[in-house]
Amino acid sequence: HPLVDGIVIDEANGGDLESYGYFAAAVQRLNANPRFRGKSVHVRCDALYGDDRSTEFARVCLAGGGYLCWERYFGEERTAKAMRESLRRYMAAPMVKWERVFPGVTRRMVMAFGSMSEPPENMNFLPTVDHRVCMDMQMQYLATHPAFFGIGGIQRYHNGHAGEETVRCIGRLYRHYAIDGKTEPMIVSPFNLGHIVNPDFGDGTKGWTLMPAAADSLQVKTYKNYGDRVQGRFFGGIGDRVIRPQGIGDMFLLTRRSAAAPNVFMQEIRNLERGRFYSMKMMTADYQDLLEGRSSKALHAVSIRLAGVTVLPGAKNNFQFPIRQARAIGKFDWKHRFYSNYHWRVFR
Repeated sequence: HPLVDGIVIDEANGGDLESYGYFAAAVQRLNANPRFRGKSVHVRCDALYGDDRSTEFARVCLAGGGYLCWERYFGEERTAKAMRESLRRYMAAPMVKWERVFPGVTRRMVMAFGSMSEPPENMNFLPTVDHRVCMDMQMQYLATHPAFFGIGGIQRYHNGHAGEETVRCIGRLYRHYAIDGKTEPMIVSPFNLGHIVNPDFGDGTKGWTLMPAAADSLQVKTYKNYGDRVQGRFFGGIGDRVIRPQGIGDMFLLTRRSAAAPNVFMQEIRNLERGRFYSMKMMTADYQDLLEGRSSKALHAVSIRLAGVTVLPGAKNNFQFPIRQARAIGKFDWKHRFYSNYHWRVFR
């Protein structure tokens, strides 16, 4: 790996697989070879404290000066209370086990959080929750919980799946907690946004004003696993707890085109502060393409109008872009792809 003084082994997920014995033997040979003096093996991993072959593999890596990069990918919970419980259960509690098996390992532990905030692998999957606040809670927990005192490092996976706003926020979080050493929250905003009522149409058309072009030309439909497999609403991987949020994003508003008039759906955006910047995202897809297995990388004829605001100019603030599906669904796989449109606006 060009950025570290050593080798990175990715995705060591623990367990008693025979291969961990081979890995351990290989690392022992590297550690003993004078050619690699000063080099170490660093492991991106899950729980390696199970008293099995993977535990011995981790012990050999640590003996050679390596670090354990512990992957903790937290998506959004529906409430701040549930988010705190998730951090306690999947961060603090396992850290006690790490220290019990490898005394002093905290200083050789790199906490690897997830930064996937855009499709097709997106832990920013609840439109009612502020994703920045979720990231802030993770960093503050790391900075203030005694189980992580002296932690060896922090990293994120990975910026290629993160939007610009998320990447800038991550940099500010590093500055706030890891460089300036602050412990109070960096982001003073509500956990639940409260801007849009029923943004995913999970409650039918509640909160929306509909102006259909014809009878039944606006309907709420559902398609199993649409949110996960098409839009990439992916909670994250925490050990064997790889979450695909069931049902979230599976409902949507189906519009049937008419030559007589456009279909219109709208509502008032709530709880905005004058002069503040906001971002808005929406995803559209062709329902018939989905049902019939057609792959069409086209831009959809959709108009978005934001009244009473100033939309920022420029391609990075105002775009519509076709994106492939996140995972195989229906008649679509990696060779035969289904495309959605990702719409993005930044406004004041």
